[in-house]
Amino acid sequence: MIHFPVILGPDGRLLVQQRLTHPAVYLDTWAHRHFAEDDPAAGDRFRTALLRAGGTLVLSDLNLGDFAGFADIRHVQAVGRFIDSLGPHLFFATFSPFPVIDREIAIMVRQTDQSPAGDAAMLQLYAEAAQMRNGKPSVQEWFAAVHTDRARLKPRLDGMAQAFLAGVKALQQRFDAEPGFKNSARRDVETSHRPRSTQALLRAIVFRLQGDRKLQLTTNDAIDVMHCVVPSAYCDFVLVDHSWCVRLSDAREWLDAAGIKSHSAEPFSRRDEGVTRFLELLEAWPQQQSAA
Repeated sequence: MIHFPVILGPDGRLLVQQRLTHPAVYLDTWAHRHFAEDDPAAGDRFRTALLRAGGTLVLSDLNLGDFAGFADIRHVQAVGRFIDSLGPHLFFATFSPFPVIDREIAIMVRQTDQSPAGDAAMLQLYAEAAQMRNGKPSVQEWFAAVHTDRARLKPRLDGMAQAFLAGVKALQQRFDAEPGFKNSARRDVETSHRPRSTQALLRAIVFRLQGDRKLQLTTNDAIDVMHCVVPSAYCDFVLVDHSWCVRLSDAREWLDAAGIKSHSAEPFSRRDEGVTRFLELLEAWPQQQSAA
């Protein structure tokens, strides 16, 4: 949840803080549109339940990037309005798993109490936007801006995805060239004992992906991995595409079988009444706040 202290910073700018309060929820692009446009009644249920429980909707720059590809800006604007209706129950996060994994060490050795998943730059932009709007924060302008600038944004997202794909390809080459690497990689998954499951989930998903040589990974797949790993490690619920819901469920089962008890979100997709089941669980969440 985002909080603006009543005092200003030394340079006269608004101070801003955020805490990841639970239940924490991550919505993929289709889920944002579902609640914002396709099923307003479900959107009302989601908003009411999240605010009642004192939870947060987790957002990242990847969410903004996804909406940059929409031809009709009205879809983008609708989602921006819906997210604004949830403020200040928001948390800005970085979805690149590697820096988050590194930051988790500082938490483990008690050097800081700030969430390793937080995106300080995005949070500061939110504060600056609030100051320009006379203290009224909004993300609507962000969504409109990325849509307008989508031609420049797409290469940046593709570059992030290509870097991830290069890493997966390097792993595949090691599986083929190094005897015993498969067993070593499996042990890496099964020994990833941390308070959060970021590292274990990333290793489990990459292990499965590299083993399926019939699957031709695309840049969209790489971005989907980033959409899944950090949100699953830090949220309580994630709504993702069905194929990634299956992969996350598989990874959760593997970690559980390996005795890794780190927290991992429950995934839902559109299939099998997933949205309805998610809303029912969210509505049943105790009315309290807790930070992590």
